[in-house]
Amino acid sequence: MKKIILLNNTVQNILGFRKHLIQFLIAHSYEVYAMATDYTDETRQKVEDLGAIPINYSFARGGLNPFADLKNMKQLEKIFKQIQPDVLLSSFSKPVIFGTLAAKKARIPKVIAMLEGLGYTFTEHPNGQSLKAKIIKQIQIALYKIALPKANTVIFLNSDDPKDLLDNYHIKVKRKKILGAIGLDL
Repeated sequence: MKKIILLNNTVQNILGFRKHLIQFLIAHSYEVYAMATDYTDETRQKVEDLGAIPINYSFARGGLNPFADLKNMKQLEKIFKQIQPDVLLSSFSKPVIFGTLAAKKARIPKVIAMLEGLGYTFTEHPNGQSLKAKIIKQIQIALYKIALPKANTVIFLNSDDPKDLLDNYHIKVKRKKILGAIGLDL
């Protein structure tokens, strides 16, 4: 049985956007580990009811402490080494960056990074960006330049994002895909 880890920010993203993917993977004989930062007893049970194995991990979505992020990346690497998955699918900025780096250190054979949008720091603002947002954006770009080339595939949901990120900042990736909008079961 193949193992896959779905690395997300929050359990709400798992329950809201990964439910059908989990069911599909389980139907195709995958052992699914659903990682989030905010499990409760109730949400843990809901994920277990889907057939996945819930795993809590630490990360502050908006945190700016690089030492905490490095410590949490080491925690991810340790979890990955214990599970020994065949595939990691990470979503959202911090899980993509730090999950990809931890996955490569843990020698996960296939790493897929999915960016569902570039986020606040890449959004044009009528009055311009604050100095803090500009600095965060530059740090985020530098981290993407390190992490994204290590992923086997980088998936984008918005067709403009590869141009806005990869082309504009000269980030090379092995393979990119544009998936389009997700979340609606049509």
